[in-house]
Amino acid sequence: MDESEYIHPSGIRVWRGFRHKTFIDDKAAFVAKLGSVFVPLTCQAMIPVGLKYYLPAVLDGTDFSLPDEVALVGYGSPENYYAASRDTVIGRAYGELHSLVFNFDSDGPVPDSKSAFPQPYAGTQLETSQPYYFSGGMVNWYSVPVTLYSIPVADTINQPGCANELAGYLSDAAENLEIQEAILVYDPGYIMLWIAGASPANPPAHVLRYLASLSHVSELPATNLNARPMWSIQDDGVKLRAGQNYFLTMK
Repeated sequence: MDESEYIHPSGIRVWRGFRHKTFIDDKAAFVAKLGSVFVPLTCQAMIPVGLKYYLPAVLDGTDFSLPDEVALVGYGSPENYYAASRDTVIGRAYGELHSLVFNFDSDGPVPDSKSAFPQPYAGTQLETSQPYYFSGGMVNWYSVPVTLYSIPVADTINQPGCANELAGYLSDAAENLEIQEAILVYDPGYIMLWIAGASPANPPAHVLRYLASLSHVSELPATNLNARPMWSIQDDGVKLRAGQNYFLTMK
C-alpha cells in the first residue's frame, strides 16, 4: 500500500464555482474554456507542488440555481494547499487565473464562487457554506468509487433541516462502514454531497432512500479523464461535458 496516495478529508478543498460574467449568456463557452485551459492546468501546474486528487464536475443548467462547476481538490493537508497556492509562483499564477473564469462578485445576477476545507461532523447543526466530512479516515480517492449528488433545494423545502437530516444518515452510514467517506456542504439553494467507497454489498440504504425522496437530485458517478503533461505539443486540453463528474489524472 502506497501511503502517499491516502489523504485525510481535512486536506480536501471543496470548490463551488459560478462562471464569470464574460460567460453569463454562454455556458458552452465557459465549459470549453474549462476544458482547454483551466481543468488541465490544475493538474499540470499543481500536481508538482502537492496536488494529490482532483475531482471536478460540470453541472447541468444555465440559471445559476446550481454552481456551474464543483470540485474536490485534494492535498495532504490544508498547510500543503496553502504552501502550494501561496508560496510558489505557479500557485499564485494559477490562483489569479480563477478570476478570469469564475465569478467572485457577490453583487449582480451571478452568485459568487466559494471554497473551504471540511470540518468533522459533530452531530450539531450544520453551518451554511461550511463543508463537513463524516468518517475521518485516510482514503485513496482514486481507488474507490466516488459519486456526486447535486441537490437543488426549492424554496418550499426547509433547506437547513434537509441538510441536517441527510448529515445524520451519513453519520450512521460512516459508523456502520457503509461508506469510506462523505463530504457534504449546503449553500443557499442547493446541497452538494460526495460519497466515496460505498459498498455494493452493504449500501448506505438510509442515505439512498432519503436522496430518492428528494426532487431533482442528479447522481454523477466519477469517471476517469487524463490530462497531458505540461509543455506537451498540440495539447487541446480535455473534453468536458455538462452533467459529468471526473477523476482527473495526468499521463
